[in-house]
Amino acid sequence: MILGRDALVDRVNKVEASVITVQTDVSKMQPVVDKVTSWEQRGIGGLFIVRIGASALTLLLSQLFSHYISKMWP
Repeated sequence: MILGRDALVDRVNKVEASVITVQTDVSKMQPVVDKVTSWEQRGIGGLFIVRIGASALTLLLSQLFSHYISKMWP
């Protein structure tokens, strides 16, 4: 398949536009990647982070229910 100069220039322009889009996306993702990398370096995994959130939610719900139960039975 032989391409003309114009077709080749169009293809190169499309590739350059795609590369710019990918670089923009990667630069937006980089802070998240850095944060997860720092967690891994400290030995904190994603499961540990979820566990912390679940513990906080459990504490909040238990306090809420105990408040309502104490109001129901004085």
